[in-house]
Amino acid sequence: MINKILRWLFGYVIFTAKGKFPERLINLALLHDITLIKPKSENGNITAQTSVHNYRELCDIRKNADVTMKVEKKIGLPFILHRNRKRKGLLVGIIFFVAVIYTFSQFIWTVDIHGNHSMSICEIQNTLQQCGIYSGAMKKDINIPHCERNFELLTGKIGWISVNLIGCRAEIEISESYQKPEITHSNIPANIKAKKSGQILKMNITQGKNMVAVGDGVAKGQLLVSGIFLNEITQTTELLHSDGEVFADVSEQCTVEINKKIPVSTFSELPNRRVIKLLRCKFPLNYKAIDNVSLRNYVLDKFTLNNTTLPFELITEENFSQNIRQITVTSDTAKQIADTQFTLYEVFSCWNYDIKDKSVQYSHDSNRYLFTGNYQCIEDIADCVEIQMNNKE
Repeated sequence: MINKILRWLFGYVIFTAKGKFPERLINLALLHDITLIKPKSENGNITAQTSVHNYRELCDIRKNADVTMKVEKKIGLPFILHRNRKRKGLLVGIIFFVAVIYTFSQFIWTVDIHGNHSMSICEIQNTLQQCGIYSGAMKKDINIPHCERNFELLTGKIGWISVNLIGCRAEIEISESYQKPEITHSNIPANIKAKKSGQILKMNITQGKNMVAVGDGVAKGQLLVSGIFLNEITQTTELLHSDGEVFADVSEQCTVEINKKIPVSTFSELPNRRVIKLLRCKFPLNYKAIDNVSLRNYVLDKFTLNNTTLPFELITEENFSQNIRQITVTSDTAKQIADTQFTLYEVFSCWNYDIKDKSVQYSHDSNRYLFTGNYQCIEDIADCVEIQMNNKE
C-alpha cells in the first residue's frame, strides 16, 4: 500500500514496447537496474509500468533492442499538477486545505472517557475542563502529569487516571476508588433505646440486660436493653455493647393535602436557534430575537467519519413559553391523587415495616382536601446509643 502511494506521488507511466525482439528490452532493463512493474506479453508486444525516470532511461537503450515504445497512460500527482498548472485557484485551494488540516491537528477534537461507574460523564468532563482537557484545547498546552494530579485532587473519588493523546483524540482511562464501609465498633459500651413508641411483640437480644418484656408498652427514648451489667461472681460492674432486635407494634401517620384549585403549566414551542461550534468558536446559523422564553433545551449533534468524531458540532436551542392556568380538582380526582401518594409513602418510607392495618380519614374545607392515613406496623425500634462516660479527677 505504501509503495502504491509513493508511486502515485512521484508519478509512473504504462507503456507498450513493439519490435522483433521485445523480450530483449527486459534483459537490458535488468542489466541497467531499471525496475519494470507488471510486465505482460501479448501478441508479441510487451506492456509494463515504470517510473518517469526509468522510462527516460529505457528510451535511451531501446535502440539496442530494436523496439519502439509508446506511452499508453500517465498516472500520478506530477501529471495532475502539470495538466492543471494554469489553474491557480486549485493550487491556492490545496495550500489552504493543507493549512487547515495542519491547524486543526494541533487541537483536541474529542475526549473519550472509559472506566467510570459512579461518576457521571458530565461531572468528569467539567473537572477535565478545569484541568485544561476539553474539545478545542491546544495539545501543546496540556501538561499530562499536572492534569492527572489535579483531577485526582479535585474529585477525590478515583484511584488513578491515565490521559493519552492519540492524534486529535484524548483517551481518558479512570479507575474509581472504593468507598470504605462504615465500621461499627462492637466493643464500645452501648445501650438500646426505643426510637419510637409502641407495644413490644418480640425481642431477640444477643448481648445486654433486658429492661422490658414482651407485651410492655414503651415510649420513644425509653431504655430497652442496658449495657451496664453486674457480674455476680466478681461483684463488679461491666460495660457491654448491647446488641439485638426489638420488634414492636407502632402507629404511623401520613397526611396528604390537595388544593381544590391547582395551577397547571402548559408549554408552547417557539422558534429554534442553531449554532455551529467549531472547536472553541461558535457561529450562529440564524439570528432570531425570541421573547417570553420560559424554558430552553439544548440538543447537541456530533458528526463522525470512519468512527472519528469531527471537530464541529451542531447545537440546537429549543425555546418554549409557559402558560399557567387554574384547574378545579374534584373529590374523585383528589382521592386518586391521595391513593398514589399513600402508595409512594408505603414504598419509600415503610419499606422495612410490616403493615398490619391501614385506615384513611377524609375531610375537606373551602380550599383543600385532607386525607390522613393511619398505619399499624411491626417495626424494629431498637436504637443503639453509646454510653457516655464522664471522667472526673
